[in-house]
Amino acid sequence: MNFGADNLFKKLKAVLLARPVYYDIITPINPWQEKWVGKINKKQAMKQHEDLSDALEKEGVECHFLKPIEGKTNQINTRDVGVISAEGAIVASLKKSVRVGEEMAFVDFCNEHKIPILNKNMEVKFEGGDFFFIDQTNCLLGIGPRTQVSAKIIQKLLKKTKIQLIHHDSPHHLDAIFNIISKDLVVCHEKYLNEKSFEYLKGKRIRTFSDEDIETMPSNFLLIEENKILADSEPHSFNRKLEKEGVEVIEVDVSELKKSGGSIRCMTLDVLRG
Repeated sequence: MNFGADNLFKKLKAVLLARPVYYDIITPINPWQEKWVGKINKKQAMKQHEDLSDALEKEGVECHFLKPIEGKTNQINTRDVGVISAEGAIVASLKKSVRVGEEMAFVDFCNEHKIPILNKNMEVKFEGGDFFFIDQTNCLLGIGPRTQVSAKIIQKLLKKTKIQLIHHDSPHHLDAIFNIISKDLVVCHEKYLNEKSFEYLKGKRIRTFSDEDIETMPSNFLLIEENKILADSEPHSFNRKLEKEGVEVIEVDVSELKKSGGSIRCMTLDVLRG
């Protein structure tokens, strides 16, 4: 199969999802999950996941699905298990014990589709929610509670010449407080990140959100192509602000799925852009 999602600003052509077959919240691993323990409507979650894949396919994005692993209640958040470049895949090492083992379905997917695993027999302590490809040369790597890998390791594996580190203390991943819409427009949480936080923000138009917004995860959208995003419908007023910036916003309801602590970007792993 064709693979490689190195250039964020190219059209998204394929993603990797995981159906919520075993989705539940039993052991909360982030603040968003705590109030939803034992309160998941599994029928609604499955319907919303089908709506998500339908919305992607309507945009010409091919959807691939990981094999469900019994007992892995957070597996719907496929973003975290790795990244796929034109060189191959890096398999993540998930920090939370309840999630350890999810990455094996990703390994099986890569082996089945002949995607080389770049860190074979090598543990890399990072999660995909803390990582952004920019282009064939540049990447952003969030260093936070769940990612403590050195830039040199990622640089060597992906053959990238420039990796910018973004240190954050969000209890979640970088993509819960930051995302990219175009070469000159980004969104971020004003408490965690500002123009002085890291080089990539310099000269960009920055649209911020606050603690009042963060539970709806307005930054956790999926970039389909420059200035076009697939976003959860709940951060409705923030989505309207983005539209005023010239952004095309396609909304889908993932309210039940989002109780896991991740929204649409968390639930999708880029396989191919081009």
